[in-house]
This record gives sequence, C-alpha cells and structure tokens, in this order.
Amino acid sequence: MILLLANLKPGVAKTTSAGYLLHAIHERGERVIGVDADPSRSLERWAEAAGFEMPVMSLATTTIHTTLPQLIPDGAHVVIDGAQAEDHGGVIASAARIADIVLVPLAPSGVELERTLLMKKFLEDDVAPLTPSGVIDVRALLNRTITNATSTGEVRTELVNAGWKVASTTIPRREEFAASWGNPVTARGTAYDALVTELGIGGDRG
Repeated sequence: MILLLANLKPGVAKTTSAGYLLHAIHERGERVIGVDADPSRSLERWAEAAGFEMPVMSLATTTIHTTLPQLIPDGAHVVIDGAQAEDHGGVIASAARIADIVLVPLAPSGVELERTLLMKKFLEDDVAPLTPSGVIDVRALLNRTITNATSTGEVRTELVNAGWKVASTTIPRREEFAASWGNPVTARGTAYDALVTELGIGGDRG
C-alpha cells in the first residue's frame, strides 16, 4: 500500500504522522519505506537523527508517479510525507497519482477545516482525472484532538456532510507526538497503531 500524507498548508502534523505510521507498519513485521516529498526534508532528517530502522529517501519532484514505482522493494509498503500543496502542487499531484490512500491531517478547527475542503477539491478536480481509475481515495485524519471536546464531532460531521471519508481513528493531542521530531519513537499502543489496523495493513495486533 502507498500512503500519502498531504494538505494545502504546513503545520498539520504530516511529518509526525508519516514518522509514526512508518513505525507502526514496521513494528508489525511489514516491509516499509519512507519517501520525503517535501523540499525541507523533515522526514529524512528525522530518520537520520533518530536512526530509523526503515529506509527513508528524498523525492520531492513532480515525477514521483513515474520514478517511485521503480524504487519500491518487492512487497514493501510506502509512506510519503508530502509538502504543502499550496506551494508544491505539482509534487503532491504526482504523488497522489500513485497513492492508494491520501490521508489529509487536520486539527478540528474552523480554519483547518476550510483549507482541507479546498484540498479535496484540488485532488478530485485536478489530480483524479490523471489516474487510471479517475478516482482518488481521500480520507481526512483528525489529529491534535482533545478528549470529550465537541469540536472533534462537529468537524467530523462537517467533513462527512461535504462528502469526505473520515478515518474512525483520531490522533490525540499528546506531548509525545509534539516533541517527537528528531527522536527515536515507537508507535506501539498509540493511535497511529490503531490507524494502521483501520487501514488494513499487517493485520490486527489482537
């Protein structure tokens, strides 16, 4: 499976989500590689600093859809950390053309909801026609959520009413996620582990 983390704007936890998803998949014994499709190389630099066990390569180009398939080891999953589409639309469009699922992280706030709705329009209107099926599986991922906050349910309802698929798993606001960049991490027991189960990768831990 090829997963792409993408949104129009920076600061929505794309890199954090990519790093934890890489670990959640790897820790299930699945083969996985990371692809940093952001010129800032945040995921690749994190992998280097923390000594990730899975390979992470930089590929911030507008030809990912033709280049990456030749670089994926047999049987490996791929997690792509995408740049902000508002500045690097060509890179995200290229990655989305080969992604099985595009996860769009957002916090449950009005401003992030507004930008995320525009992201879906970009993917469906501009990118989906370039894919063989003409369809892109786009799913919102609510993160930085607060337990019992009404905002999470309200934003989920707004997304569903706008025609979105929304991941059942939500990512809570936690210091371990906020302070994780550059440090070794494990996804065991986290919401990202539950998300991998929801996505059907590597089976359920039981």
